[in-house]
Amino acid sequence: MQRILLTGSSGFVGSHFIKLYHTKYHIIALVRPSSDVSSIAPYCEIACYDGSTESLEAIFASYYIDGVVHLAAFVQSGHSGASDIASLVAANITLGVQILELIAKTNACFFINTLSYFQFANASSYSPFNLYAATKQAFYDICVHYAKTLPTKIVHILLYDTYGEMDTRGKILSLWRDLLCQKSPKNLAMSDGLQVLDLTHIDDIASGFALAIDSIDCLYTNTIYTLESANRISLKDLASLFETLANASLPLDFGMRKSAIPPIQVPLSVDEICTKASFANKCAKTGGGGQTPNQAYLHTSMPIAKLPNYTPKVSLESGLMRVISTPSKQTKEQ
Repeated sequence: MQRILLTGSSGFVGSHFIKLYHTKYHIIALVRPSSDVSSIAPYCEIACYDGSTESLEAIFASYYIDGVVHLAAFVQSGHSGASDIASLVAANITLGVQILELIAKTNACFFINTLSYFQFANASSYSPFNLYAATKQAFYDICVHYAKTLPTKIVHILLYDTYGEMDTRGKILSLWRDLLCQKSPKNLAMSDGLQVLDLTHIDDIASGFALAIDSIDCLYTNTIYTLESANRISLKDLASLFETLANASLPLDFGMRKSAIPPIQVPLSVDEICTKASFANKCAKTGGGGQTPNQAYLHTSMPIAKLPNYTPKVSLESGLMRVISTPSKQTKEQ
């Protein structure tokens, strides 16, 4: 049984991974002293990290670690305030660098990092949506450095829109479910609803990381592997589907929510990148117009592909029904 050091263990993705795969892997959950570990403690070993390299050294000395799955992140969706900067750097950069430095002294075979489609906002090359996305990219670049010096396999999993019935992050599906439980809900201001979402149920996200672990020898260092789904749908169409499945109407005001940062209209697509690169190469060979040869090389500096043999199993309809049928926190507390 492989021994996996898992960061971000008390988060949405980490806690689900632990519950689904604790019998497959021996999981050491890296947590902060203030983390609530009540839901994961029965399924893994708990290792407390206080932010110092010394505490990590003690953990690495206490456990034989075959590999690391790095899920920890500090996320902010819009503009960051001054108070966010230290948390963004600590979670998204410092922790990962500390681990990579210690891996150099161990026998860990792999380091699986997590990226976000926020790094490619409305573009097929790097275009950060916010400071969170920029810090995720900064750590990717740091990993490129370590990949040249460490024997450890370093790969990256890129996530899109994750959802599930026990999501407490205040995401849109949870908000809609809570509206269904209210007797006289206030209208919820929405964007124009035209942006496209790539939705993957948390069970499939967890299975993607398990697949990456099991097939690590076949994956390429520095490559970004996406967990794309077949569930791409506009926000407006998602609302309509949600209402149909719930057999209820949602009090949504589309077009009433204005944001200083425009939403990502279409998530990054590997197929789109390959198509553009193929077109650019064709133009370079034939002397055709359009893109220049250099534009095709923008993508090769960050190799990207769909995770091999990854197929989400939870359909959007069944996943939404699981969200709808799960009592909201508000209902449980009544």
